[in-house]
Amino acid sequence: MKKALFELIALLGIVVAYLLLAAMYAWQTPKWQVPDEPAHYNYVQQLAETGRYPIIDAGDWNQPYQNMLTGCGFHPAVLQPDPSLAQINTPYLEACGYDITMVAGISRIEYEDHQPPLYYTLQAVVYLLTDGDLLAMRLFSVLLGSGAIVAAWAITRRLFPNEQWLAIVTAGIVAFIPQRLFMMSGVNNDALAEALGGLLLLLTTYYITATNVDWRWALAMGFVAGLIFLTKTTVYYTAGIAFIAIILRCWQDKAPFRAIISQLLAFSILAVAIGSIWWIHSLDVYGNTDFLGLQRHDQVVEGQLRTETYIERDLRGSTRLYLENLARTTFQSFWGQLGWMAYPMQPRIYNLLMGLTVLLLIGSILYAVQEHWPKSLDKAQRHMLALLGVSLLLVIAQFLFYNLTFVQFQGRYLYPALIPIALMFALGADAWRKIIFKDSKMGWLSVWVVLAIALLAIYVLREVIPIMPRWN
Repeated sequence: MKKALFELIALLGIVVAYLLLAAMYAWQTPKWQVPDEPAHYNYVQQLAETGRYPIIDAGDWNQPYQNMLTGCGFHPAVLQPDPSLAQINTPYLEACGYDITMVAGISRIEYEDHQPPLYYTLQAVVYLLTDGDLLAMRLFSVLLGSGAIVAAWAITRRLFPNEQWLAIVTAGIVAFIPQRLFMMSGVNNDALAEALGGLLLLLTTYYITATNVDWRWALAMGFVAGLIFLTKTTVYYTAGIAFIAIILRCWQDKAPFRAIISQLLAFSILAVAIGSIWWIHSLDVYGNTDFLGLQRHDQVVEGQLRTETYIERDLRGSTRLYLENLARTTFQSFWGQLGWMAYPMQPRIYNLLMGLTVLLLIGSILYAVQEHWPKSLDKAQRHMLALLGVSLLLVIAQFLFYNLTFVQFQGRYLYPALIPIALMFALGADAWRKIIFKDSKMGWLSVWVVLAIALLAIYVLREVIPIMPRWN
């Protein structure tokens, strides 16, 4: 009883620390410096003020203007076509390439208008209650961001019921990665997507490991999958993981064919029925087979740097340089490269993070050896760990596939698989703890990695975010 209470207090401490840190990030980060924030905010604004969901169309993407916005640090003069605003720090404007003829207005940044509606519907309520206050909307995202932390803890706790500190460490890693804190502190649909994706993986974990399951479990999973379909395409893969889990569990239980079909139908029909609310809307608006609006999006974002152009024009046809840049920038931006990728940390910090990452990855392999995997795992554990592994591979494949067309070396695109990544890191930290302390039972010593990442998050708050230009 005391152990359970202490564990809940530790989890609560992590969540509260996350909320405080993320709130500080939200407060300290200048307006619009979180990637894509203007486009997400404008989606909410259009919905709140017109009562209609926006439609992505030509003109919603303006590459030259967006380059000027980011290059000039979102100076007031580039946010709206008002010549008087150019009197604010004129030398800065001259140096950053300010041109009033290119100023379309921040409200014209609307390239996220194709996104599914759930996050924006919730944010529209906050917008109306606070008269569109950006900080209030950011704090709502911060609150949603705690969902993935709790899900990470619960999944790990269910998989390893005798390793309470493993769950705490997994949750702590999810909570304190600086780049994630930065993204959770902005107006975007990532926080809700991660929370719902984590919830579906949690339900899947319980489904795989529960003593008895039936179609009602599948129905609950289908409901959450449907909400995911209304949130963000990057976490759609979790519905596939849940579908596979149903097949695995029925095979594990040697269930009759009728039971398999009833569970698959319960899951699929409800999930598709909920998702269809938005898909039918998109088909009606965009036509053809564009039920996600992605075909229209690709047409609209003309001017976005494409991989083929980048290799041929900027790298003189060198695929090797492309792969090096992809790996380096993705790694750096996974941990922390703030703003619109314009504010990295010091090189020595990335060197330390590379050492830490390699150490934890090696440690995760050592953990499997120490615990005599897979022999020591029961069937349910093997199946769920395999599904988490597939989750990670799917997200990596999704990231690489996107980069075949567009240059998007952003490590945050791996966050849909942050729970399996964090679990892998937690296993690695625990393996080194056992080696250093001779298989000590002091599991709490594994929190060293959480403390290290939390200190990094504080460093970013104090040393990196203040570098961003402010125009109060």
